[in-house]
Amino acid sequence: MLKVANTIKPPIGQQIFISSGTFTVPENCYSICAVMVGAGGSNQASTYKSGGGGGALRYINDLAVIPGQQLTAVVGEAFEGSDGNPSHLLANGNIVASAGGGEAAETNHTENTYWYYYANGGSGSGGSGGGSGGRGMGKAYDNSYAGGGGGAGGYSGNGGVGSNGQGMPTDGTGGAGGGGGWGHTGTYTPGAGGGVGINGEGSSGASGYTGNLPMIGGYGGSGGENGGRATTDGGSTTGGQYGGGAGGCRDSNRAPSLGGPGVVRIIWGDNRYFPSTNTSEMYELIKDK
Repeated sequence: MLKVANTIKPPIGQQIFISSGTFTVPENCYSICAVMVGAGGSNQASTYKSGGGGGALRYINDLAVIPGQQLTAVVGEAFEGSDGNPSHLLANGNIVASAGGGEAAETNHTENTYWYYYANGGSGSGGSGGGSGGRGMGKAYDNSYAGGGGGAGGYSGNGGVGSNGQGMPTDGTGGAGGGGGWGHTGTYTPGAGGGVGINGEGSSGASGYTGNLPMIGGYGGSGGENGGRATTDGGSTTGGQYGGGAGGCRDSNRAPSLGGPGVVRIIWGDNRYFPSTNTSEMYELIKDK
């Protein structure tokens, strides 16, 4: 008896979740990959609060699935004055990978040397790899600076750290977002942390530093959105999409800002792996022709 070769072409595709939802595995699909970013930490309308911490990035490859199976994508949200919520993927009711959200602007984390406040970035668990969010920084010991937000985590490195005026903000690594710059009393509000993109690892985001005025938002990593740029009105700045930490608030009379939102992206198809093997949307368009 002749054997007939299996000519069914494996599917190629993606689904992006900007809010929580259910993913149904398509026909002839037996393996998926996913990347997720936790939401960045937000801030409060309180003088010299720190910037928020950046959300973590986590990815998972070769997750075994069966056609018709339903998975749950939980997308982290950012709320005023709160920690960023984590983003994660569940299969059969169990979390298979999770990207933690960044901490909100805080006053209970301090370093005795300079008495500056800070908010930690999120960390990831499960899956195959990814980086932690950068720390958002607060006022320096002489109370003259408000701090920048932390950058979102990258595919193989951590988000940049915001500045508190005593130290410069740092660049992201491994495709992560850069940290936001400081804001000086009576002059500038601080910058927010840069976000991170979800189409695979690209270049890292630079810090929010411009010569003698390191007060702009951190740049996005891997195609993510830049953090909100500092202004002169005493307000605060929103974290970059996805996962950037909010800039600190210099003036208690101004409205607080949110961290960058979280996200989950699922891809499927032959020879597709995070951090950067055929992960872009363009790959799908080319293969469909």
